Formats: sequence, C-alpha cells, structure tokens
Amino acid sequence: MQQRELGTSGLHISTIGLGSWAIGGWMWGTQDDAASQAAIHAAVDHGVNWIDTAPIYGGGHSETIVGRAIKALPASRRPLVFTKFGVGDDTSVNRRAAGRADHGPWRRSPGRRQGRCRRPARLSTSTGLINECHEAA
Repeated sequence: MQQRELGTSGLHISTIGLGSWAIGGWMWGTQDDAASQAAIHAAVDHGVNWIDTAPIYGGGHSETIVGRAIKALPASRRPLVFTKFGVGDDTSVNRRAAGRADHGPWRRSPGRRQGRCRRPARLSTSTGLINECHEAA
C-alpha cells in the first residue's frame, strides 16, 4: 500500500483509508458488528493504516465498533483513527449537513466543546487519534 506524509505532521498514512459511516448502522439499516470488525481487520491486513469515524455515525456506534476492532489488534498494527468534534452524536437532532449555516440545536450545547480535547471513550484504545472539526467555521 502506498503511503504519503500527512502535511508536515511526520505521520505517514496510506493513500486509502477506511470510512466507517455505514458501520454505525444509522441510515444504512442494521449492520453486523462482527462483519464490520472483520472488515476493519481485513483493511489493516491490506495496508490501510487509518480509519475515519465520528460520534454522529450511528449515534456513536461506529466509534464503539472501531474501538473494539482496533483493541483486538496488537499495538504495533493499530491504525490511526480520524474522528471529529462539532456535530455531536445525537442522530435524532442533527439531520442536516455539517456545512450548512443553520447547524441546529447541537451548536450551542456545552458537550460540543468537550469533544475537542478528549479521546472518545467509545474508542477504548490507545491508538493514535486525529481530531477533526466536523462543522463550518
């Protein structure tokens, strides 16, 4: 798998990553958690070294499954996790794109700021974490 440097971070990431929105199950129907974990392991086996997730993906279910899958891997094989802050994890409230000007009620919630400086507990692993802003400035 080809890798490229991520900006000037010194991190080298695979040119292909694994997106985990559908693993959350919301909007995509029921998902098989064991099959999702197996897919994550297969991606890592093929050289993928980063996974994209977010609290909003399935109301946090995606982060839980990603965390379980990564925790089952030896520390030397654990991929980076790209997760986000800003949108939250309440799928019943936020049904609009993060880039819209009218972001909805989550925008003023106190929990939004807490997501910036914490490792989501659902990930339950000590892998490298990249925290991205999931909203328009």
